[in-house]
Amino acid sequence: MQHPPRLLVVATVLFCGAMLPSLEAQRPHGRVCAEGSVRLVNGTTPREGRVEVCQDGVWGTVCDDNWGPPDARVVCRQLGFAADGARAAFGGIFSPGVGSIHLDDVACNGDEGASPTVPAPPLNCRHFEDAGVFCEEVGFSCNDGDVRLVGGDNQYGGRVEYCFGNSFGTICDDTTWDDNDAQVVCNQLGFTPTPSGRAISIAGGNFGRGSGEIHLAGLDCTGDEPSLSNCTIALTFFSIFCSHSFDVGVLCPPPNATCTNGDIRLVNGRIGSEGRVEVCYNDHWGTVCHDGWGPLEAQVVCRELNYPSEGAIPITFSDFGGGDGLILLANVNCSGTEANLAECPHVGIAQFFCSHDEDSGVVCPDEENACESGAVRLVGGETFNEGRLEVCFLGHWGTVCDDEFDNVDAAVVCGQLGLQSEGAIALPLALYGGGVGVIFLDDVDCLGNETRLEDCFYPGEIGESNCLHVEDASILCPCELHASIESSMEVMQDRPRIPPMSSSCH
Repeated sequence: MQHPPRLLVVATVLFCGAMLPSLEAQRPHGRVCAEGSVRLVNGTTPREGRVEVCQDGVWGTVCDDNWGPPDARVVCRQLGFAADGARAAFGGIFSPGVGSIHLDDVACNGDEGASPTVPAPPLNCRHFEDAGVFCEEVGFSCNDGDVRLVGGDNQYGGRVEYCFGNSFGTICDDTTWDDNDAQVVCNQLGFTPTPSGRAISIAGGNFGRGSGEIHLAGLDCTGDEPSLSNCTIALTFFSIFCSHSFDVGVLCPPPNATCTNGDIRLVNGRIGSEGRVEVCYNDHWGTVCHDGWGPLEAQVVCRELNYPSEGAIPITFSDFGGGDGLILLANVNCSGTEANLAECPHVGIAQFFCSHDEDSGVVCPDEENACESGAVRLVGGETFNEGRLEVCFLGHWGTVCDDEFDNVDAAVVCGQLGLQSEGAIALPLALYGGGVGVIFLDDVDCLGNETRLEDCFYPGEIGESNCLHVEDASILCPCELHASIESSMEVMQDRPRIPPMSSSCH
């Protein structure tokens, strides 16, 4: 997904009695910014970003110690935005800066009209604590009880923000947030139930963390209320633990959806019959967490997509790359006979905590592809006898992890390719570049007398590994009959180097 361009906005800042370190040692030969200027960096709109200030001609960041709404109001006002509705951002959410951290323990009251500077002792901050702001346009206002959705793929989904005191804040998922609450948000926004579905509640943090105040917790709606203000509040024990990690979201039913609830697709594969599994709910595509993901679930996916199901290979740990946006399903538990994935029991939509490092995928048997199961090839080398090792299963090419992969294993591959096996060298760390798609084998352990790689021992199932493509195994085979390969490798800068050959292969 393409991200919107990062923006930078510059103005003058009020320092509000902040603690300033000495910049004498860092002063450049010529000033690159005006003293006291402030800018917002790395936001997706001009109204947001990491706060940077200019001291002695050097841009530097602001530590988020004691950073809060009054400080954000001053920055937004100085940038020409509305002070009302300004929100403070913490923890380097606009990515950590580089260079100096100029300010710490900023203490604005929100109405400053001067910019005093105060000498300071050394800072106790790191760039992962860089402060930021979210500003609103001049003239911005919201009425108490208004709601909006932020951070979704379209207008029908996102993190729920609620207006109170002319400022939007988030709502805490303290175990009471459910589909009835979500339906009220959608009612209030004019997205009423459709024949294809109702509102879906999204667990805390799935649309990203908000900033500023958390306005509500403990909501208890029936689903028929016209607005959240009409719902009752029943705070729970968990309400005291609220943080932006638990900000709630919703998926409202769109009037004209581009995909049907429960639709699936495969993404990021080299061919159509493999890839990361994505599922549609309320016009949002999301991924499937690998918790509980296995052969039966893979069979159902392949069957639903009209591929053969027998022998389908489940893929875990994001072999096809991590997705972005929502993770919609987890703990899917199919019997293997279902016609589609939506029929399988699973945890409620987005009601769990997974990461995109755990996105599931599948490799479906593909009778139209030409490679024979168990075949091997070398890819990315300059000559036929070298390259990244790839092996074929079910009509798909995939790589082999370099864990435990040694010269004995390499010799079996060279022999299978009709090349001289004696003197074969195993090369680790994706020397010929990392592959794409599935990593089929891990911890391969050949005896040396096998004629095919697939005959060697490997623990686990095909497609089961804990590796990344930076660990793809490679091989250097001797040139048939006339090549002499040294059996040792030189290591330079932590990367293997191909040993010299007495004659070249063509």
